[in-house]
Amino acid sequence: MGENAEIISKGETSCVAATTIYFLLCSIGCQGGYGFHYRSKLRKLLGLPKETCKDNIVHGCCCFCAICQEHRELKLHGADPTIGWKANVENWRSQAVTVPPFFEPQMTR
Repeated sequence: MGENAEIISKGETSCVAATTIYFLLCSIGCQGGYGFHYRSKLRKLLGLPKETCKDNIVHGCCCFCAICQEHRELKLHGADPTIGWKANVENWRSQAVTVPPFFEPQMTR
């Protein structure tokens, strides 16, 4: 979850922070809403059709399946969640690959 969240938020949320929040929410059975939030952001980021009810059900019933689907979708669209946001940006720049438009890096503060 943390790896996906870091890429979806374009580095604004760290992998460690997202994982910690998700773990704490899992301990009280409320992780579905947090996961659903990032799934919705991913759909918007990639221009995928909205499926609010279905997404809620997937995250509520099988959060591990949802996280795997999101990870696979990120990889299909040119990002590798396992290496983090900064490493993806560096890879895109060093390989003379056009940065996928939906992953255009935001200006650092």
